[in-house]
Amino acid sequence: MTPEPRSMEPLHKSELPSGPWWNLSMDFCGSLNTGDYLLVIIDEYSWYPVVETVKSVSANATIPVLDKVLGMFGTPCVIKSDNGCPFNSHAFSKYASHMGFEHRRATPRWPRANAQAESIIKPLMKVIRAAYIVSKNWKQELVQFLRQYRATPHTSTECSPYRLMFSLEPKTQLPEVSVKRQKPAEPLVDEQVRRNDSQTKYRASSYADNRNRVHHRDISVGDTVMVKNEFKENKLSTVYDPTPRMVTNKKGPMVTVSGNITRNVSRFKKVDFKPREIHPEEEAMEDQHKNPTSPYVEPRSARQPEVSPPPDQPSTRVGRPRREGKKPQYPKDYVC
Repeated sequence: MTPEPRSMEPLHKSELPSGPWWNLSMDFCGSLNTGDYLLVIIDEYSWYPVVETVKSVSANATIPVLDKVLGMFGTPCVIKSDNGCPFNSHAFSKYASHMGFEHRRATPRWPRANAQAESIIKPLMKVIRAAYIVSKNWKQELVQFLRQYRATPHTSTECSPYRLMFSLEPKTQLPEVSVKRQKPAEPLVDEQVRRNDSQTKYRASSYADNRNRVHHRDISVGDTVMVKNEFKENKLSTVYDPTPRMVTNKKGPMVTVSGNITRNVSRFKKVDFKPREIHPEEEAMEDQHKNPTSPYVEPRSARQPEVSPPPDQPSTRVGRPRREGKKPQYPKDYVC
């Protein structure tokens, strides 16, 4: 039941997609003070963000907005999201099958699995909060932020998302030399982007692993584990759920156990559990606890033979034992 120090699993670096708008990450941001939500979509190759405003996070409100974006940029191969309500619905699954893209859901309760969409939400909300404090139109400030973000070279690729997305240099208000905007050499740019992306991810994962003192968990299908409690009800709640569960499926760092519970491998603790034999007395007590209205019947092996007292001997009363009274000894010291 005790927690393990620094029990986080090492980071798993994702591979860069084959080209722009092949793999997308998607997440919701909000709700805002106006009751609106932001649907954030980002391309995993170019880091090109698309943000749309929705009134609800239901599938009926999300699918038309997503269909508008896909109609503008094209249908990707993979769209990755969390396990929110609209992405678990039958309507969204039917829409993904109709459009022809694969919908991948990240590990439940593990935001790091959808880190690319989560990373842009932080500066996005910072801009909206700043606009709200100074009483500016947050929608106009959001458009200006996205314009600057798309034209700024990203630290991972060292190229701007606009250039990788459209193979053109973005036109900004910064002074520049007047040259003809030509399409860059794609093989050279792609090779440079992949090299920079690999180096950046390696440095980031090495730093995070050293900081968290990570170690690999030897958990495979068929092992008995305990799940870490996400929330504690009170001070007496244990770190791990004492109910042992069996691992039924494992896909990378995503582990599924009995009870259809899916978490990251860092949320499990491997235990050596051996089921003990249940005696008839314990089984009868367990049945009495589950059904308190039913009378408790002792097993036949635990019953004692009833012995009736002889007819000439009165029955002794069974009750609380009494102390035997004795006279005090101090009067013997006095002589009359």
